[in-house]
Amino acid sequence: MNFRKAAAVFIIFVFSGICLIAQDIPEEEFLKRLDMDEASFDRLIELNRETQQQAQAAAVEQKILQAQLEKLLLDEDPDMRKVEQLLRESLEWKLKVELARIGRSVEMRKILGEDRWLRFLRLRKEYLNRNSKN
Repeated sequence: MNFRKAAAVFIIFVFSGICLIAQDIPEEEFLKRLDMDEASFDRLIELNRETQQQAQAAAVEQKILQAQLEKLLLDEDPDMRKVEQLLRESLEWKLKVELARIGRSVEMRKILGEDRWLRFLRLRKEYLNRNSKN
C-alpha cells in the first residue's frame, strides 16, 4: 500500500474512532436505576452532555482534517511535512476526546461511589452485549 492510501486509511480510522466514542448509550436510563439523589443525577447528566459535545466538536475537526489530507494527497508529490502535520493534528483531537472520556468516568465514579459505579458498569455492559447481538 502506498503512503497516500495508508494516510487516508489512517484518517478514516481515527475519525471512526471518535464517532464511536460519541455514540449515544442511554446512560440516563442506567443512572435512574441506581437510586441516587437528584443533584448527583443532574451532575452526571451534565458530565455526559459535556463529553458528547467535546466528541462532536472533535468529529467536526476530524472531517476538516480528513478533507485537507485528501486534497493534499491528490498531488503527485505531496508535501510530507504537511501530511505529518495533519496526522498529528488528528491524533491530538483523538487524545482530547479520550482524555475527556476518561475524566468523565473518573468523575462519575467519585459521584456514584464504588457500589453504584460497579452496578452502572454492569448495566452498561449488559446493554452493549444485548445490542451487539442484534
